[in-house]
Amino acid sequence: MRKRISIKIALTMLTATIGVLFFGCGKGTTADPETLTKDALNPPGNLFTVTKSAEIELRWTTGNAEDEFKGYFVFGTTKTFAELKALVKYPTGAADKIDRVGIPRCVDNSKFFEAFGLKATDRKCEGGEPEKFLLADEAAAAEKLENYLQCGANTDKNPSVVVTSGISTEIQKCAVKKAYDATTGAQVSLANGTVYSFMVVSVKGSDLTEVSWTSNVVEDAPSATALTGSAELSNYQFTKITFNLTAATAAFSTTVEDCTGTGDSSASTDGRCGLSQQNANAVTEPTIFLGRAQSANSYVKHPQRLYISVSSQQTGDAIALQARGPQTLDKKEDGGDDSKVPRIARDEPVTTYATAGIKEIVYNNQVFDFQITKGTDVYYGKVVIGDVTYADDNESKATVEVNVVMQPGKNIVHYLQ
Repeated sequence: MRKRISIKIALTMLTATIGVLFFGCGKGTTADPETLTKDALNPPGNLFTVTKSAEIELRWTTGNAEDEFKGYFVFGTTKTFAELKALVKYPTGAADKIDRVGIPRCVDNSKFFEAFGLKATDRKCEGGEPEKFLLADEAAAAEKLENYLQCGANTDKNPSVVVTSGISTEIQKCAVKKAYDATTGAQVSLANGTVYSFMVVSVKGSDLTEVSWTSNVVEDAPSATALTGSAELSNYQFTKITFNLTAATAAFSTTVEDCTGTGDSSASTDGRCGLSQQNANAVTEPTIFLGRAQSANSYVKHPQRLYISVSSQQTGDAIALQARGPQTLDKKEDGGDDSKVPRIARDEPVTTYATAGIKEIVYNNQVFDFQITKGTDVYYGKVVIGDVTYADDNESKATVEVNVVMQPGKNIVHYLQ
């Protein structure tokens, strides 16, 4: 029995020694950190974007409590997702999955990391399984990792997101305004309408010498707010919002129109005002209707009621609308006060939209998703109703705050600002 125990202890010690030799220990430098296995340093997960004007906010899930864990490095590039896929060689099959899985930095993937501004590496990609990975040491004279991105108004944070507690289990955020341009070899400011790609890695070590495999890769294009303004509506009036898909903008109609019918029992043929009537107004371009109407209860007048709808009689490019709920109170990435943003809790792209013609009652601070179909292309966006105020009482003119945000290009589905 004693002999067996001794053998077991010896084997355990030998395995531990081999593990240190195989996986490396403290071989990275600040400017050229070692990549650890997934077991040794958990990578960021579920990276996604929130589209803003000249800015992209990155968000990712975390689960880090490793010894000497320090935070996260954020990287961005002018290369598109398709261009980056062609640069991924290890592990086998990972190239088609980098929107869902991460990869390690090693010689086979060196061109991929160079596209984000990291230096070339000749470190070998060892082992057949992704979990078994070794990086050989490579000396570096510099003391700071190159071309990682700063978050928000920060200018000298190292890493991009510093976790002083050494533990991170919540969703992390980083609003970036720059990306690395591999053509010029310098960081450039994000431009609305241009597509960029981003990734994040975890980092540990007192000198930030060890990093994780990457997060998944995401791409997005910043977009200016398509419309910011307000509509003034008396009872039984409506206005229209139309779109310029080429410029990714929207506008109110130049005049506020009176409804042809004034109630649910009205014989109005276009159904512009009665809440129980469908909107059957004939339109030849994507149009959203915003109006005021009394409630379905004919005995009690509710002129404060607002509605939003799209027509059931559309020709040409079609638009669909879907109520998403109230805006969220969302903590800013810099730790500032909560602020309303035109998103909903756990926002996800809409796959089912309301039947055209159906009217949705509008409340303060509410989000509606829309999609515009132009041939085989689809354009996505949100209509955000802000505060609704009245000049005197609910019978008087209502001022409705309206913001429209939309993706700057076709077939782009992302979280919007």
